[in-house]
Amino acid sequence: MRKTDTMGMRERTPRRILAPVDIETAFGEPVPFRDVPGAVSVGMSSVFEVFVDRTLGSRGSTIAQALLATCERDYNTVRGFFGEAELPGLPVRVVIARLPEDARAYHYEGCCDVYCDAQTTPVVEPRYTAFLMATQLVELFVEAVGGGWRTAASHGEALSRTLAAALYPRQVASFATASAWLNSPRIDFVNRTCDSDDNIPAIGCGGLFLNYLHHQLGFEWGTIVLAGGPTLAETYRRLTGDSVDPFPAFLGAVESRHPAGSRAQLTGDNIFPVAVKRPVPV
Repeated sequence: MRKTDTMGMRERTPRRILAPVDIETAFGEPVPFRDVPGAVSVGMSSVFEVFVDRTLGSRGSTIAQALLATCERDYNTVRGFFGEAELPGLPVRVVIARLPEDARAYHYEGCCDVYCDAQTTPVVEPRYTAFLMATQLVELFVEAVGGGWRTAASHGEALSRTLAAALYPRQVASFATASAWLNSPRIDFVNRTCDSDDNIPAIGCGGLFLNYLHHQLGFEWGTIVLAGGPTLAETYRRLTGDSVDPFPAFLGAVESRHPAGSRAQLTGDNIFPVAVKRPVPV
């Protein structure tokens, strides 16, 4: 998950690092995480082990303890979205640290090590880190379970943001993408999936459509996840059994609140439900 100049985020591809085989700390102990050499374990649950960068001090410990108090609940919620599947390679090892601007949360393919940013100013905000962890949990389940979702595609990236926002709605503001699509030519990314997880308008369209399925059409998140197709239009067809193109009705619902040409300044990715005008019988 990367934070771009348009406030977008994406999972980073696997790194290829030239580094010594046996890195050791000044204390002669092996470094468990090369990205955050100062990470130390602060606690475990049945599914998670949480690490925090020493440089965060007591504020990092506060965030880590808060995460330990909610991580099992969030894991079970996300797991439920994916039909009660289990992740391979448990425990999930969460590393909390101050991360670069372009990588607020990420994980490497093929493992359950998750790196999450910490917000310590102007106040400590553990829910920010919990939101970031939730996005990565969704991606780990997508990679483990498969189905039509792909983490390296716009609809998979939209899914991770949207489900994390369902858990922590106030934390998505810095990463919201709906406005980017609303303020663009509004290309149809419902029938087309962008093979990139950093196309911000495509992710914005995807997030809006997922919220349309849930908040406007009334489908549960788990039902939507398990119906995942290679495109969001195919997901709609699997949910409804309707072969009609869903984009025109979706676009009409969007434009009932945000007409084409208007300037949107949203702090989230959901505008639904909206009142849709029904044709008057003659």
